Amino acid sequence: MATSDPRPNGSAAGVQLPALLEVNGLTAGYRGRVVIHEVDLHVMPGEVVGVFGSNGAGKTTTLKAILGLLPRMGGTVVYEANRWRSGRPWRAAGQGMAFIPAERFTFAGLSVEENLRLGATSVAGESSAETLDSVLTMFPILQQRREQKAGTMSGGEQRMLSLAVALMSQPRLLMLDEPSLGLAPRVVEQLITTLQGLVEKQGVSVIMVEQNVNQAVRITDRAYILRSGRVIQQMSGEEARSREEWWDLF
Repeated sequence: MATSDPRPNGSAAGVQLPALLEVNGLTAGYRGRVVIHEVDLHVMPGEVVGVFGSNGAGKTTTLKAILGLLPRMGGTVVYEANRWRSGRPWRAAGQGMAFIPAERFTFAGLSVEENLRLGATSVAGESSAETLDSVLTMFPILQQRREQKAGTMSGGEQRMLSLAVALMSQPRLLMLDEPSLGLAPRVVEQLITTLQGLVEKQGVSVIMVEQNVNQAVRITDRAYILRSGRVIQQMSGEEARSREEWWDLF
């Protein structure tokens, strides 16, 4: 497994940068039952990595095990050249990681602004205020709904809010679990375009679990295919976009 890729947006004058995230031999599961087996993957600075597979393939488990939400049964996770230990997910935001789960991704009883301010708890006051202004500029609908309870917004608006909350922590690595789940095609397209802008303008790295592969590969630099908890194939974004069918892998 290579630990880095020579990439136009990740290197200069031929200098190869280290991976932002490197996962080797990751094994994890629930209540002693192994769900993912010796998963290897890496994410370069400024890169979008897709993790694809059928339901039950182990995609969400992989993200949770990387973050430390699940105990690891084997393997290592190295983030920014430092060993990232299991069982300490509360440190993630302060270290530049942000995770958006597939469900219950906003605090429904709190206003939009209260959700956003919660996302900045690991950021200093002045920087937090600047980030809030930037996020509200990026998502005009949230500026309009600052006082509205998050739970009264549409699914697409709540998903945009969840992304904005994650950005309030000023992440370097954004981890997304099924961001298009339950959204209309038009909203999914808007979400993908927003993610592409974040990567291009802010240099955020993204690792994205997604069932809507055809939309996700639009911005994917590399893709990993999981089946029964194992990585069965890795491919470039170009290779992923050239595929007409995925049934043979899923």
